[in-house]
Amino acid sequence: MFQHRLSFSAYSLMELMLKIFSRSVTATLETCVRHGILQQRASATAEVTRFFNDLFDSLNGYRETPEGGGVGLRCRVQRSREEMHLNFWSAALEKVRLRQNMVSIPTISGRL
Repeated sequence: MFQHRLSFSAYSLMELMLKIFSRSVTATLETCVRHGILQQRASATAEVTRFFNDLFDSLNGYRETPEGGGVGLRCRVQRSREEMHLNFWSAALEKVRLRQNMVSIPTISGRL
């Protein structure tokens, strides 16, 4: 029969991940759990989307301050905000170490 293989460039895959792991997706998941639309276990998915959103924000920040002048990781690492990024990275590494042997992560063609 006819088989179709999805092909993603590294750029399109990253673009898709940035859309999925976003604040708006996290907020939607949390709202749906809070209102009983999704089961409580969906909170874990919201936590993962928040984690990757913050990770991407920390890596990709280029502004001096977060958008809108708010507080967050969506800014470049600089002396005045260094501690915030370092605290996030320390906590992120600890989470990865703790979960490293507990979870198998599915991949798309070994790319993730």
